[in-house]
Amino acid sequence: MATHLAVKSCYSLLSSSLQPDVLVKAAKERGYTSIALTDSDGLYAAKAFEQACRQQGLKPIYGLTIEVLVDQEIEPFVVLAKNIKGYQQLILLASQSQPLNFDSFHPLTSECVVLMQTENGLAERDLLSEQYANILSRFRHYSQYFRELYIAISMMGSPLFYEKNMKFFDYGQLNDLPIVALPKVNYLNKDDQELVHVLSAIDKQTTITDFTLIYMPYRDLMDIDTFNRLYPADSVALSDEIARKCTVDLSELEAQFPKYHKLNGVDSARYLRQLCQVGLQKRFKDQPVPVHYQQRLDKELAIIHKAGFDDYFLVVYDFILYAHRQQMIVGPGRGSAAASLAAYCLGITQIDPLEFDLIFERFLNPERQSMPDIDSDFPDDRRDEIIRYLAEVYGEEQVAHIVTFSTLAPRQALRDVAKVYNLNPVATERLLKAFAQSQQRDLT
Repeated sequence: MATHLAVKSCYSLLSSSLQPDVLVKAAKERGYTSIALTDSDGLYAAKAFEQACRQQGLKPIYGLTIEVLVDQEIEPFVVLAKNIKGYQQLILLASQSQPLNFDSFHPLTSECVVLMQTENGLAERDLLSEQYANILSRFRHYSQYFRELYIAISMMGSPLFYEKNMKFFDYGQLNDLPIVALPKVNYLNKDDQELVHVLSAIDKQTTITDFTLIYMPYRDLMDIDTFNRLYPADSVALSDEIARKCTVDLSELEAQFPKYHKLNGVDSARYLRQLCQVGLQKRFKDQPVPVHYQQRLDKELAIIHKAGFDDYFLVVYDFILYAHRQQMIVGPGRGSAAASLAAYCLGITQIDPLEFDLIFERFLNPERQSMPDIDSDFPDDRRDEIIRYLAEVYGEEQVAHIVTFSTLAPRQALRDVAKVYNLNPVATERLLKAFAQSQQRDLT
């Protein structure tokens, strides 16, 4: 067997073309039973990777490619989580700007496997000049700081690298060095090499002929037979041994929503009902509450409580109330949350869902429970006040920013590729027009 331990997805921005689901499906078809994901820009793909592995029956291994500053030079490491604590260490590593200082890096690897690379690192020049004793010395130095450290060799399809790596492997065998096979993967098939080269040129805002661009040949997802043929058997076996050590179950990290901070011993569901009842009556002022409004509120509160979202509504109510008290402009509500009468009663939204026949189940469906999403709008220059308030009241560990990724629209993608290939503006416009006509749609 064999395991790829250095794989980047398209979430390593503009350095890989691999979608997590496509990667995992291909890995299964090419004979693998486990595979790692080691992006360099964060753990953004982890959930999609985990879901794809579950669907395909592969074991997921979570890691990062980290650049570390050692003696004023960049040393790349691959770090793989052995367990859920190791994954949490990856989160901490990913949240820091790179390159990391070595003293900041090594304490966050105690529950991880660390791979010291011979390619692109400080060891590469020693590898090429066959100064293997220097690599041994560096490995022994690093071993003082890492619980599990391995040296990784990457053949890269180059005859020169193959020769040097094989010589170094023999040297390592004589000196009891744990040397693991580490082919780098940035794209699926060999034909995709040009695509990743184009992405690199877009990233560097240069043309395809720029000799300073890092060319990445032989970074395809080789099948398991090629893997075993290219690398020494012991180094391949070590890749499987490392894979067996890395077992992370992301379900252990399910979100625990914070408790509303002003309950004073009162049950969350009871307090939420009290607030909603008061709010409902306020909406009708001195008029009696219509029966169908009360019935709708009772139904919503039952669904909210059954789903365990009482505190969620209370916390949203809390920061909306804070915003009003600070005389901020607050949006009236948008999206599916406008269908909630409970949100209307709490003042989270200003839209009566019954007046517009809005269906609550489109916001929170008892048959398909997922975290509700209440979009709240504040002035751009005051949103930090809300974030700061939440951190102060509920703790910084309970507050996080989220990121959304967008892809290039067809028109922009074509423009970028045309620029990379140094097409003149007239030719670019012709290309855009021809493509739009062939697709029979607008490219904006």
